[in-house]
Amino acid sequence: MLIARRCLVGRGAKERMNLTSIRPRSCAVWLGWGSWESHQSYPALIRRLSAQIARFRLMHRQRASGVDSLCAFPLLEEECRWERNDMLGRCGGDEAAAIRAEDAYWRSVAALVKLKGKLDAVFDDLDAEELLASSRHAKLAAVHPNMPMVPRRTLSEGIEYVLRGEPVVITDAFEEEFDPVAHRWTLDYLNGAVFGSASANPPRFGVAADLEYRCCQPLETWAGSRRNGYPYPFAPTTHPYLDTFGGFVESVRESNRDAVSVDSGTWESPVPRLVRYLEEKVMNQDGEVSVDGGVAPPRLVADVEATADRLRPLALKQPFFGDYDRADLWLGQRGVVEPLRFDDLDNLYVVAWGRTRATIGEPGQLERMYRYPNGHPLMASSRVNLTDPDLDRFPAFEGAKLREVAGGPGDVLYLPAWWWRRFERPFEDGAALTLRSRDADEAPPEAVQTAAVRDYLLADQLEETVAILGGEEAGFVLDALAKDASGGGGSASDDEADREWLERGRAWMMKAAEDWTKKTSDLPGKHPWIKRSAAELVDAHLARTHRGVLREGVDGAGAEWRPGTKWDLSRMAKLPPDLEKR
Repeated sequence: MLIARRCLVGRGAKERMNLTSIRPRSCAVWLGWGSWESHQSYPALIRRLSAQIARFRLMHRQRASGVDSLCAFPLLEEECRWERNDMLGRCGGDEAAAIRAEDAYWRSVAALVKLKGKLDAVFDDLDAEELLASSRHAKLAAVHPNMPMVPRRTLSEGIEYVLRGEPVVITDAFEEEFDPVAHRWTLDYLNGAVFGSASANPPRFGVAADLEYRCCQPLETWAGSRRNGYPYPFAPTTHPYLDTFGGFVESVRESNRDAVSVDSGTWESPVPRLVRYLEEKVMNQDGEVSVDGGVAPPRLVADVEATADRLRPLALKQPFFGDYDRADLWLGQRGVVEPLRFDDLDNLYVVAWGRTRATIGEPGQLERMYRYPNGHPLMASSRVNLTDPDLDRFPAFEGAKLREVAGGPGDVLYLPAWWWRRFERPFEDGAALTLRSRDADEAPPEAVQTAAVRDYLLADQLEETVAILGGEEAGFVLDALAKDASGGGGSASDDEADREWLERGRAWMMKAAEDWTKKTSDLPGKHPWIKRSAAELVDAHLARTHRGVLREGVDGAGAEWRPGTKWDLSRMAKLPPDLEKR
């Protein structure tokens, strides 16, 4: 990966063609060199293999241009078989030499299996473009056919993007020095050397399971919904549960063994399988590495601290950087798809293994992204499904400003706060470590930093007034107001007292809109919405955020659902019996 980038990125076509004349080293020698667990030999092994992979890819592009990006694993596996057959052919009747050839072959294949997630990297811009083209959703591409790719830059080139708060993929952050996440982390390493040393009471991790290529829903707000009296109906499909790391690995491997192989480049699988992703906070606001709120294994502490220290000079270039706020470990199977959502913290997304793709959107855009309201289980997420965007329901999404990202092992994606993002795993299983940052104490308020954030502040102020007034009835009240604003009628009740209550709620929202306009008018850059009246601001917010939200995901919710009704769990993905018992 690392030498391959050094050889390929920024070179002209003539230079790229000349690289194919490199005489290949023995794949068996490379794979048999050193222990895969050794931090001294492992980076060198990866660098050597990456040069071989680059050679294979370049030769293939000469033979058949325009094909989908190749995977390194089958290419190297083929090379191992060729070498074995060549060695056997030279053995003659020497039985001992034949045994050595077979032994070298199987050791090479075993090493390949362990390193598979590290081998398939994103080598250059052409490779990234091929990966994105091969995994692009057809219906999304029909709406947004020309999404630009987030630039892939070296560290020295990428700093200018970070300084101005623009997304960028840093391709060589770990080229000169060893880094545990980029060079050492594999599923075997984490399961054995890191979490395998846990005590008799191993920590439990938050895991979510759902059908492949169906959006896994983040359910962190379950407790909040219960505490607030279930103000919105919800029928989740994602099944959250707790498991040990070893239990998670066992489930993933069993799922992969039973999977139907789909290598045609399409997104549809004949038999949708259950896929899982694990997300766990591994560093707190004070910079302490922990797991499940307790003591973390020593190797995890050393690895996370080393990567955080290695990337601190880059993080310091982020606008208003104060310090790391948290770090999260993320592992997901091929077929995991996240919803489109935003985060209010700057992110450094470090790919440990496995290639990933993401669709990101510029901050704000609430008129185009149709955000779920505060208090909803999917708050901070978009109601638009990127796999199959419905323009009849969400017509303004056609004007959304989106970009695409391709990342592989060793890449670092800088994703500024408030940007929309949806990560997917269409290629293979993978993992990442995310380092999230908070602003410095002396930084100006978010509303002063960027005009885009002012969209969110208006939405929060409008909804907070109704939450204070309506409590668990807030969702019902906002839905009724949205119907009135659209001229659809059908308010919660024709009772005069209820009508008076709704009018009072609208008056409170109007006052909040007026306050927002007054404060925003005094800020640098202002906001285009300040030209609208308070009534226009309220009606637009109700239309894009609340109209029809009570009927999403629950049949007949608009007619039968009442505030306080618990979630409908009948659609939740079913776990295997052995996992249910565990």
